[in-house]
Amino acid sequence: MAHAAQVTRLVALALLLAACAQAAAAVAAHAQPPAVEQQVRAIASRLRCPVCQNESVADSPSELAGQMRALIRTKLEEGQSPEEIVAYFVSRYGQWILLDPPREGVGWILWSAPFAVLFAALVVAASFLRRTVRPEEAAADNPESGGG
Repeated sequence: MAHAAQVTRLVALALLLAACAQAAAAVAAHAQPPAVEQQVRAIASRLRCPVCQNESVADSPSELAGQMRALIRTKLEEGQSPEEIVAYFVSRYGQWILLDPPREGVGWILWSAPFAVLFAALVVAASFLRRTVRPEEAAADNPESGGG
């Protein structure tokens, strides 16, 4: 009877080891190589999350961003280049989807607008200072108009 208990234990242990080995193989089969995950992250970090809008797809916790990351992974596995994948998202969502808009066409307006506003503010400030300083200089140069 002791022999039967040992055999049962050994069979249970063998089944447990086989189940663990099978689970480990399944996890390894579904795990992506680090290079693919790095590529997914790099592409997703260039795209704006349509839900969060101020976060990249790589950083967003939204369900849609997760679906977009999965789609990027699938397209990479199909052999598409990062440029093709970004172009796919631009065709679906427009230039807005890019976190870093292109510096061409209308994109130049977006990139140059802050500098144009700064330049306009400097011009307005200079003209204001010129108007306020000149009357004081005129009064200092002309002692007769000082009244008195």
